[in-house]
Amino acid sequence: MRPVIDFDTCVKCTLCWLQCPDSCFDVTPEGLYDANMESCCGCGICEAVCPVENCITMVNEAAFEGNASQWEMWRKDKEAYKAWLGAKITDKVHVARSHGFRYRGQYEQELASGELELGGAALASGIPGENADQKGLKPNVHEDKSSSIVTGVAEAPGG
Repeated sequence: MRPVIDFDTCVKCTLCWLQCPDSCFDVTPEGLYDANMESCCGCGICEAVCPVENCITMVNEAAFEGNASQWEMWRKDKEAYKAWLGAKITDKVHVARSHGFRYRGQYEQELASGELELGGAALASGIPGENADQKGLKPNVHEDKSSSIVTGVAEAPGG
């Protein structure tokens, strides 16, 4: 997953820059925050903390050809960038996430279904409970009420 940024809606709050565990956001001369794709791990924290609806959206990494600066593209041609941004956000090709967990109980579900051999569970549409429903998407929420394969005890409700 990679963040794409709508620079026209950014309010320069600095939350993406402050909360990013990889420090992948570069401050531009205009005070905006450009994601450095060579540093980004794709965790989605920036999307989760952004207070502006649809300003930062995590999208399929397979749709990218390189690590070019999004801010540079936006600065050179705002209309072309808007079209590029829309194409990346609407790209519905989902790949298996190779790292991280999207919800509580995902590991047990993957073990039970054998999905670990395929590189992980299918991606959720955004971070469950966060920006997914604001974007008109249904989050992939864990519904399995089975007991833990580690302890044998039923898992607590939550997601």
